[in-house]
Amino acid sequence: MAYGAGNVITKKIVVKHFRVSASAQTLRRARKAAGFLADFPDQRARQFAAALQLVGLEKIELFDEIVLKIERFLPLYFEQIRGLFAYAGIVRSRVSVPFLGELVLVLQYPDVLTEEYLVASGWDAEIARVVVAAVKQSRARFFSINCTDH
Repeated sequence: MAYGAGNVITKKIVVKHFRVSASAQTLRRARKAAGFLADFPDQRARQFAAALQLVGLEKIELFDEIVLKIERFLPLYFEQIRGLFAYAGIVRSRVSVPFLGELVLVLQYPDVLTEEYLVASGWDAEIARVVVAAVKQSRARFFSINCTDH
C-alpha cells in the first residue's frame, strides 16, 4: 500500500506505517544493537513526516528503499551516535522509530536537514550538533557508494 501517494504524509500515516513495515523492523533491530531503548511510537512522527516532504520523498515507501539500501550500516551509525551522546554527556536512552527515521534522513540528506533545521524542528541544540558530527564521520566512513539517488 502506498502511503502518502498524492497526499500529504501525516503523523497517523507514519505511525501506521512504522507499525507494520519492514523498514521499521530494520530500524528496531539497529536500535537494539546500538543499545537504545524504545520510546513512544508516535514520538516525532509529525517531524519525520515533515522531513520526508522537505527532502522530496512524497511516498513513505521511498524512505523504506533508503533503509534497505543502508541497513547494514545502521547499527554502526546508531552506535556511533550513542557513543557521541555519551561523550558529550547527553543522556538519551529512549528513541522512537520516527526519530530513527529522522536520523536516517539526516544521514542521506545532510545538505537539506542541517543542524539549524533540526533545532528549528524541535531538536535540542546539543543533540543536533552531535548528530551532524556523527553524520559527517559516518558518511566518510561508510559511504563510498552513492546512496542519495532519490
